[in-house]
Amino acid sequence: MKLTVAKSVQLLTLLLCACLFSPAQEGSRVAFRIPESDLIPEGIAYDSSTGIFYVGSTYLRKIVSVNRKGVVRNFTAEAQDGLRGVLGVKVDARRRILWAISSHAGLGMPIKGNSRDCIGCSEIFKYDLKSGALIKKYTLENKPRVHFLNDLALNSNGDVYISDTIAGDVYFISRQTDKLEVLASFGQTAYPNGLDLSPNGRLLFVAIDGGVQTIDLQSGKTSF
Repeated sequence: MKLTVAKSVQLLTLLLCACLFSPAQEGSRVAFRIPESDLIPEGIAYDSSTGIFYVGSTYLRKIVSVNRKGVVRNFTAEAQDGLRGVLGVKVDARRRILWAISSHAGLGMPIKGNSRDCIGCSEIFKYDLKSGALIKKYTLENKPRVHFLNDLALNSNGDVYISDTIAGDVYFISRQTDKLEVLASFGQTAYPNGLDLSPNGRLLFVAIDGGVQTIDLQSGKTSF
């Protein structure tokens, strides 16, 4: 099945609505509050070295930090470095790097300014945690097909794994080669999203429509 931009936007609208109206879990407590009601937070990451949380905003197109006292600051400004809607974020505490996913789904995930340029484009941003400076940006254009990079996982070697929910692929960036490459393809009806690694780092778990796929990172084999 080939997905157009319009179909992709409709799908993402349904997925986001389901998330927005999920009930809160009993027994939970508020860790901190961010005063911007239009932030629309998505990804959250924790820096174990400093005790700081980093939160990505899909609507305001930025990343904020929250320290142990609950003080909120902008890690990036709105739309800095070309940020669109910010989704998954991950801290590499050892190497002092913040990884962030940015995607544009049009009306499926509204962003401030709602620029119509490059709907279906996605990027991965690599930031210096100390200075906030952009180290590198990895870009997927919307031709010949659209993309929606979504979540990411990080192993102890500093390699990054990224899900592409619309294209149906999982990408990786090796710390040695520093290139964005396809690791596995599940098809456009699989909708890969959440990622996690086994404790030994050998297996990558990928949440897809209907279950969880496992990728053996040594052999490349996939299984349910």
